[in-house]
Amino acid sequence: MPETLTQNRILKLDRRDNLIIALTDLRIGEEVNLGNETYTIVTDIPAKHKFALKDFAPGEHIIMYGVVVGKATQPIRKGELITTRNIRHEAAEFHQKSESYSWHAPDVSAWKKRTFHGYKRVDGQVGTRNYWLVVPLVFCENRNIDVLRKAFDEGLGYAPPQVYRQQVAALARLYREGRLDAIKTYQQSSEDSRQQPHGFFENIDGVKFLTHERGCGGTREDARNLCGLIAGYLHHPNARAAEERLRTRNAVTGDTRNIPRVGRSQSRTARACISRQAERRAEVRRLGRLLGYLRKPSDRPHL
Repeated sequence: MPETLTQNRILKLDRRDNLIIALTDLRIGEEVNLGNETYTIVTDIPAKHKFALKDFAPGEHIIMYGVVVGKATQPIRKGELITTRNIRHEAAEFHQKSESYSWHAPDVSAWKKRTFHGYKRVDGQVGTRNYWLVVPLVFCENRNIDVLRKAFDEGLGYAPPQVYRQQVAALARLYREGRLDAIKTYQQSSEDSRQQPHGFFENIDGVKFLTHERGCGGTREDARNLCGLIAGYLHHPNARAAEERLRTRNAVTGDTRNIPRVGRSQSRTARACISRQAERRAEVRRLGRLLGYLRKPSDRPHL
């Protein structure tokens, strides 16, 4: 089990580490203590940087978080700053597990009768929030999703208060009215600054719009990975309802019982890609006919 040692000014994340983290700026000649050890700083160490726990020879491993993270490229003194000039990246080789780990469930009897405000789902999961998710199955819907996000957040009251927008609008109004002295003394009212968003639906905590850069032009493995990711979001106990947004069709699911299997999501993604490609080919054909029409005004194609 990793053991973390800390004092007010330095930190050792794992007992196996041979680096120490400075929590504050350390100067040359200072002495710091950690456990039973005393370290003399031999170079300035900025806060959040590391220094050597021991003397390093070139080629020795640098260990942090209990694993190899680098290798010394030159001699490093105990208490010296670790930088990219005296180490380079190195990682230990992968290996099969060398020991078995047994986990024992903690005793939770003291909390068995405790309750909290939440949402119990039909599959046994319990959520602490009730979100409505909108997820595009193809990345070309991202712009439409952004339009929907703004409309829903602002229209249904889930958007945070636009405090700075209100301030700019008020200052612009004073400028137009020529009240320059009022601009210098302007202060936003405390009532406006305390405004908090309140949702239109009592039992819905918000609408979350999730975008991505996948869904068209990838391999089958890409589609499976995307669908697995989307399925994970939809299966989360904090998600009450989900809408999968396509370019020309929607698929709406009511709750976790109706969340589509990965295979179904993949087929929908594939259909969306095929539909999009067909639309593009049709657009190209229509453009070709239109160009022909422009060249020959007397021969009007059917568009």
